[in-house]
Amino acid sequence: MADSLNDLERKMAEIAQRANERITATLVGTALAAEGIIADHIDDLDVVDTGRLKASFASGYTVEGSQEGDKIGGSEAYALSSDGLSAYVGTNVEYAVPVHDGYSREKKDGSRMVVQGRPFLQQAMPDIKRAYLDIAKAQLKGLTGG
Repeated sequence: MADSLNDLERKMAEIAQRANERITATLVGTALAAEGIIADHIDDLDVVDTGRLKASFASGYTVEGSQEGDKIGGSEAYALSSDGLSAYVGTNVEYAVPVHDGYSREKKDGSRMVVQGRPFLQQAMPDIKRAYLDIAKAQLKGLTGG
């Protein structure tokens, strides 16, 4: 009886480990996919000057309790999290938020100039959610073998 209980515990631990690996692959894979999706949506704006903003989006991840992770630092970072693992997509370009949200400034003549935002992240979210679902389904299929 003890051997079969030990075997069951070992098997359950193996399944939990494989599930955690699949969750990690899903989050990190989604973050990587998001980089390209965001770049595509910036292209769709037809406002690319130097390409710096488009090229600046990067992803990384941290594991709970780690001293140093691959977390993206910068003006904006967006996280996907599950059980101590966080995957990030972000940029360190200082003008990312004003481009996305819009801004106003005073002109030399004292009037205000208003620049409408180009919400590329908001527009990219449905595609990122689809990518997440596709990746999660593939990882689940790999875990269950079905």
